[in-house]
Amino acid sequence: MGGKVLRRLLSSTGYLLYTLVVLVGLLWLLFPAEAVQARLEQELQKHYPGYSWKVGSVGLALPGELVLTDVQIVPIEGKDVILTLDRLAVAPAVEKLFDKEKAVNFSIHLLQGDIRGRILFGFGTKEFTCRGTLEGLQPAKLNIVRQSLNRTLDGTLAGTFSGMGSWNKISQTGLQGNLKLTGGTLQFREPVLGLTALPYTKIETGFKRGKGQWLFEQGTLQSKIINGTFSGSVQTGDTLAAGRLQFTGALKPRSEMFAGLKNPQLAEVVRTHLKSDGLPFIVNGTVAVPGIRFSGELSQALNSLKRSTKQP
Repeated sequence: MGGKVLRRLLSSTGYLLYTLVVLVGLLWLLFPAEAVQARLEQELQKHYPGYSWKVGSVGLALPGELVLTDVQIVPIEGKDVILTLDRLAVAPAVEKLFDKEKAVNFSIHLLQGDIRGRILFGFGTKEFTCRGTLEGLQPAKLNIVRQSLNRTLDGTLAGTFSGMGSWNKISQTGLQGNLKLTGGTLQFREPVLGLTALPYTKIETGFKRGKGQWLFEQGTLQSKIINGTFSGSVQTGDTLAAGRLQFTGALKPRSEMFAGLKNPQLAEVVRTHLKSDGLPFIVNGTVAVPGIRFSGELSQALNSLKRSTKQP
């Protein structure tokens, strides 16, 4: 699979979905349903020439929805389907039909969850706004993540989003919102404070799409053994694995973590350096090989303990 193709998909998946919804909505207003399928595939491939878009079926459903099923996205340079939309439905907002500002309501079923929202636009203008919600998405179902990183991002994803953009520059749409992951496990490439994985209760963060990067603000982590705060950015790369992480934050171990540590020396080191605001940390590196470093004397103490345990 070509790196540039993968980078473009994973760095702008939200925009791909926006493009699809916007085009379906316009075609709904301009063309009969039987002409939508071929025209839609043509328009999508024009906007994103690196992908082949395959629409399984197009039909009508009461009360006035245009429904697409089994929409598959395949890189031109590859054969594997990297994202499937099980069902996409759009319908003009009836209450807006006679207003200057028109609206299209949409719903997308994918990754065992749903994205619902509304796109507002005016005839004769190129600008549009959008807003919506995510609910019940299972990111572990993204096979491309498991294949690229040899690990999964599990849990249940929900959130809200809003954005503003222009029809002729959809890929530059401003996008922001809030995300919440619940009931999953963070997998670590190397142990962090003696943990190889961290089952979490909830991860929440605000997000904003910047130029070539995603910004995350006021993030919080809750689990039964450790809590934390974080903020930072993910810069897109030529591939998903090559994207670069830059985060700062603090971890606050709970008594349950100390009780579960098998290394009493590690537990003592962490207790000794634990401050009221937690254990400050920095995460940087690539998405494939991220690295976490704790601040100040704790980092030195952990490195010293690691060297001593390796000695015969």
